[in-house]
Amino acid sequence: MLLAPFVIIIRILRPVRLIRFGYFSVDRIGHLAFDVEIYLAQQSLGRQQTRTLDIFFLKGKESNLYLVQMVRRRICAHPIVQYLYRANDLIPFGEKHKLLPARETANSRDFTKTLNRTYPQMAFTDKDKLAGRWFFQKLGLKAEEKIVVLMVRDSAYLESLHQGRDWSYHDCRDTDINAYQEMSIEL
Repeated sequence: MLLAPFVIIIRILRPVRLIRFGYFSVDRIGHLAFDVEIYLAQQSLGRQQTRTLDIFFLKGKESNLYLVQMVRRRICAHPIVQYLYRANDLIPFGEKHKLLPARETANSRDFTKTLNRTYPQMAFTDKDKLAGRWFFQKLGLKAEEKIVVLMVRDSAYLESLHQGRDWSYHDCRDTDINAYQEMSIEL
């Protein structure tokens, strides 16, 4: 592989600076939001060494462009990193230079309760908040009005993402939007 010499140089430089290659899957909103948040929370608790540089690539079809934009504000991500990641895998003894997302290591779960010990790491900027207010105004809502947002899941997205794959193990999480009609009217 063409980038193998760069990986060897990076490994030689490990005593001075540890460079790690990782990725985040962007094809599922929940995994992306959780995995980046848990990584940043662990980093804020000092679990990352000070002489460490983590660089990432984003893997998969982007499920939420805005969330990807928020992620890019907080981590260093570039497509070339996927090739460094692969080259690192080809050369033995590269585990110290590899970062796996929580989706791979813990099924996107916080078993160590890291999130309970930190403040949210990803947040809306003032510009984001202003854009949100403008959007609500465009819908005819006033700033002081309360709104309710329903997030109702069905299997259509996953089926369109990977056609032919059996996603039925998620069926227990699916909901019919019509089941919320009375509650929506009441609210």
